[in-house]
Formats: sequence, structure tokens, C-alpha cells
Amino acid sequence: MRTMSEFSSRNSKPRGGWDALRQATKVSAMLAGVLGLVGCTPEQQLQLEQDALSSSRAGLTMGGSSLLHRYSFTAGGTDSVSAAHATLEGGATTVNGEVILNGAGAYVNLPITGTLASLQDATFEAWVKWDSASGQTWARIFDFNDGVWYKSLVLTPRNGGFDSGPAVNTPRFSIFSPAISGEEQATSAIKFPMGALTHVAVTMDSVARVNRLYIDGVQVAQTTTPTALTPASLGTLANAWLGRSAYSADPFFKGSISEFRVHGAALSSNALTASYQAGPDTVMAPGTEHVVIDGRTDVAGMAADTTSVYWVEKRTDGQVMKASLSTGRAQVLASGRENPSAVTTDATFVYWVENGTTIFKMPVNGGSITSLASGLSGIGQLVTDGAELFWTQGGSILHMPVQGGTPAILYTTALAGPLAVDGHHLYWMVPGGTIVKAAKPGGPASSFWNSSNSTTGIASDGTDLFIAENLSPYDILRLPVGGSQWALAFAVRYGNITSLAVGPNRVAWFDPSLGAILAKGK
Repeated sequence: MRTMSEFSSRNSKPRGGWDALRQATKVSAMLAGVLGLVGCTPEQQLQLEQDALSSSRAGLTMGGSSLLHRYSFTAGGTDSVSAAHATLEGGATTVNGEVILNGAGAYVNLPITGTLASLQDATFEAWVKWDSASGQTWARIFDFNDGVWYKSLVLTPRNGGFDSGPAVNTPRFSIFSPAISGEEQATSAIKFPMGALTHVAVTMDSVARVNRLYIDGVQVAQTTTPTALTPASLGTLANAWLGRSAYSADPFFKGSISEFRVHGAALSSNALTASYQAGPDTVMAPGTEHVVIDGRTDVAGMAADTTSVYWVEKRTDGQVMKASLSTGRAQVLASGRENPSAVTTDATFVYWVENGTTIFKMPVNGGSITSLASGLSGIGQLVTDGAELFWTQGGSILHMPVQGGTPAILYTTALAGPLAVDGHHLYWMVPGGTIVKAAKPGGPASSFWNSSNSTTGIASDGTDLFIAENLSPYDILRLPVGGSQWALAFAVRYGNITSLAVGPNRVAWFDPSLGAILAKGK
């Protein structure tokens, strides 16, 4: 266990530029306060704040690595970023860092439909070698589909025409719902290279409402009318394939793929040019500690999934908010809420507490709001493992299914702060700073780690428990959930830490002195 002497023995870190950052944040807060008085909608207010506050971001890195999945085919279908490992089907094999697709039934099955359902903006990039155009009309580099060719995202090196596309026998990216009348396409006027390693990328920008197609770092096509569809708008699809079409009459891709990547942002032309020049085996280093969004106040709870961070702003006209971890693009999910005070997510729904008495939920991309439980009292922390909700209430920990139901007491215990859950255990802090651990669903609790009363957040990704210490030098620690020696996950460069959230790729936290939500790759 860690002792208080270990905390006090470390020297405070130097805070380069802290005074200037703090002054900029004061200006940001004043601007946000003024903007909040102009009577605009929450969405307009959010945009005005972000525009007006852009000058305060100097000195803080905005945005981070957007890479969500990476398949290099050096060890089968391994995903080196998010562990969403692919399976090789129909005789597909890997040789020297390439997956060989024989055009006769071989393809790659990617378990990423959950990621796709969360994306408003995206980039898909691949390094491929296409053997021949012969018999390859409508072959697929990738095809993400609903299983019946009604909703899909597809990239083909050779389209077959039959519609209003500007060229035939050239590469095309399409998203459609429904096929074919609902298609939004970007069709190149030039043919796809054969017999050579080629970098191909698609970007989907829901803000600019345009999809673009790049070959070897050069844009070759884009949609000609404003787009309306996003990966998320298709819902959770049935399949995500490399080399295979959902339409059975289409041929399998014949060639090889050296690398395939999925990003949770629309990469810029410069970024794609740099990626092409770097080649398939080089990825830019993960972003350092960065600001996701600033100018926020009253943040009372946070949660994270693969692509986004969620938070609530506690006031009588409070908001439930969401922002992209990679781009900072923010969305007001719900406004005019009564003192929202805690939030959690299972990547399908976001759940929150109002007035300490009622638990609500809504889809992570917005939609109808449902009350799950009401008439409660003094709700504190709220977490979910995807099957159940758990929360602190007075001296108890309660639970109920995420679909709603009758709350039941799981533990009656002394509580002093944060609560966390993963697929196997619950964790909470008791007076004096000790974190205890109990196996679900209600196993005996035991002392897990001697924290301190400065612990302001705990969160588990199932492998490690992350612990936010709001005591100079403001560290975020990492402790294996099986119990072992703690380690410094990273030292926070700026300010202090309150709310903490952990997603598959990043740790995020709120710094009230900066008025900012920050994040860093794990």
C-alpha cells in the first residue's frame, strides 16, 4: 500500500507558463459568462464560446491522437491500439506484414461496428496492393454493412457506373442509407493503381458536410453536395469487412493489404500527405497532454468511451455535454436540466443524475430522454458496467439494470468519495482514503490500496485502476486491478484534478482552475 509519506516526499513539479495560462483562463471564464447572457440557444452559446475562447488556448495543445484501430498484419489480425483483433476468413493469410486476399473468398472480419456507431467524423486509411482490374468491378477494399446491402460504407477500387457518378472503372467511396437512392459518393476521375503499394484514405467531416477520397496523399474526389450521413447515423452495423462485399454478386478483392487504420476525426490533407510519406509501418507518436475543450464551468462528473468524453454541468439550467476526444468538437446532448451531478456511459447510452433524486438516460448521439428511477435521495457517484448501474446513496451502494427497475442495496458501507466499476469488480473509497474492492455482484469487500484524502477520482478500464491525486504534484496513478505495485501513469502539467474518466485509449480529467477538460493517451 502507498503511504502518505510517499506523497509528501515528491517535490512539486515546475509549472512553466502557469501564471499566463491561469490569466488566460480567467479571461475565458469572463467571456463565457458574458456570452451566457445573450439569450442564445445552448448550441449557439457553445459555438460562440468556442470561437471567442480560441485565443486563450495558446500554450495548451488542442486535440490529440485520433487513431482508434490499427491493423498492421504482422501478427495475424492484431489491433495494436484498441485490442479489437480481427479474424482472417476464407483462406486469408498474413505474410511479411501483409494480409493476402486471393479474390476467391478470402477477407478480413473487423470487430469494430461499435466504434463505427459512435463516429460522426472519421478517417479510414489503408495501404493496399491491387493485383489486377480484371474481374474486379465492385470489389471492396472495405465494406461496413448491415448484412443486407441496405446501409453501408464502401470503398471500391473500380466502380461499375449505373448511376450519376462522374466516371466508371475508377475508385469510389460511398455511404448509403438506403441503397442506392440514398447514396452519398466521392468518385475519382483517375483509375486506381495496379501492382504497386498504394495509400488510399477516406475522410468524413460532418461539420463541413463533405467526404473526401485520397490516393497517395492527394485528394482525387469529394462529395459534390452537402452530406447528411455519418457512420453513427447508420446505427450499429452487422459487419465490418476488408476485401468482401455485402452484395453477393460482387467479387472478392484480389491483392494484399499492408495496413488499415480507423481514426475518430476527419484528418487534414496535410496529415494524410504526411501519413502517406511516412509509410504503413509508421504512426505519429500519441498526443501529449492536451485540452479537449475549455471555457467550461460547473463540471460535476465525467465519463468516456472510445471516441468521446461526456460531462454534466451542475446548475438549475444544467447541461449534459459531449466532446470528441480527438478534435474537441462539442455537442449539447440535453439542456435545461435540474442540477445534474453525476454521469456515466456504456458507449450506447449516457446516464446522469438530477437533483440527487432521479436517474435519466439518452442515446450517446442524442435522442429521447428516459427516466430510469426517481424518488431517491442523496445520490452521489454513478457508474455502469454496461449491464447495471451502480451509485452511492447516503451510506449505501445501490444497483439496478441499465434498462431500469427497482433499485436494490448492494452494500451498506462507509463512503468518502469516488466509485468505480469494471467487468468484474466495484471499487470505492472509505474515510481515511483507503480504496476497497469487491467482486460483483456483491462479494465481500476488502482493502485494496491505501490512497489519501486528496484522491478525487478513480476509474477502471478492467486492466488498471487509475487514481487522480489532487495534491501537488497532481499525479494520475495506475494500479493493476489484480493488485500489485502502483506506478505513475503520468504527471499532470497544469493545475489540479477533480473529475476523472477512462476510455479504451485515453484518460480524461477536469481542471477547474483552467476551466478545461484535458486528456492524454494511456
